[in-house]
Amino acid sequence: MIQVKLSCRWSLGSAFTQHYDPQIFNVLEAIHRTGSLNKAAPIVGLSYRHLWNLVGKWSDLLGHPLAVLERGRGTRLTPFGEKLLWADQRVKARLGPQLENLASELEQELNETFPAGRAALRLYASHDLALAELREMLNRVPKGPRLELQFRGSLDCLASLARSQCDLAGFHIPEHAISKNMLLRYRKLLKPRSQKLIEFVGRQQGLIVASGNPKQIYNMIDLAKRDVRFVNRQQGSGTRLLLDMLLDQAGIEQGKIQGFQHEEFTHAAVAATIASGKADAGMGIEAAAKQFDLDFVPIASERYFLITHQKNLLKPAVKQLISAMQSSEFKSVIARLPGYDASRAGGITSIRKVFPWD
Repeated sequence: MIQVKLSCRWSLGSAFTQHYDPQIFNVLEAIHRTGSLNKAAPIVGLSYRHLWNLVGKWSDLLGHPLAVLERGRGTRLTPFGEKLLWADQRVKARLGPQLENLASELEQELNETFPAGRAALRLYASHDLALAELREMLNRVPKGPRLELQFRGSLDCLASLARSQCDLAGFHIPEHAISKNMLLRYRKLLKPRSQKLIEFVGRQQGLIVASGNPKQIYNMIDLAKRDVRFVNRQQGSGTRLLLDMLLDQAGIEQGKIQGFQHEEFTHAAVAATIASGKADAGMGIEAAAKQFDLDFVPIASERYFLITHQKNLLKPAVKQLISAMQSSEFKSVIARLPGYDASRAGGITSIRKVFPWD
């Protein structure tokens, strides 16, 4: 089986392009996190001297220092070094899922030219960190199903399943009260008689804010403060639907929120935007906030489901997928993601038990 991996390459002038080594971004991140060359060196697998020489080389190539040594205070990135680091983080967060989607499409096309081998499952799902872990886990199983994962908005995923464009769809809803408007948008795409829900994970949604929460943002009302810049998720995503519901319940008009039209397509991209100083708050999952050393204000617990046609539950590939979700290995991996709970993973339930229908 052919596996496709796609990545981005930076170009900042001929000298940078000629000597490009993506390791420089790992070096910058390690220095940012530790504030020490001695601590950063083992993280990136380099000696102290080699690490400092590498920083000096790139500083010379770019014409600006990337880091400075401060007697008694360790090492810190310069403002330019910080800007370069966060620019790379935003690129990865914003383009990473899109490249993964394209890689999945290419894998499917290339593997179709070979005799039938590993069974493939097409999963269109709302962006989630646990799904990437599940895919990597299945890829390590020699005879396991190949998970062709495409990240899309929750409503788009459900519509794709209804059109038989995928085998399973992934979406998430609040654990408790669902507004009438949100309920209607989901119910239009659900078929209780022919579809079943597969429990995946529980996770925490909330407000991702800068470290230390300097703007004192704790609820929906605070998003309307004049000095607060917001970064949103795209329309049709489960997170956007949740935000719209919460704003409506709080009586906050969207037009009063500065930056409401600034949209990103992943939780990580929202967090990276805030970490880079381009926004003060955004709606997302706790794991994304912790990934970028940001603060997190919990707002809602939610359940993430996979949904499929009932007849698909009999397919060996789907049974293997559910078995992997129920495994202790998967639950151990998910336990390391902040704000996640996989205790119900792999359970089968009906749509009517989750959504009020009458």
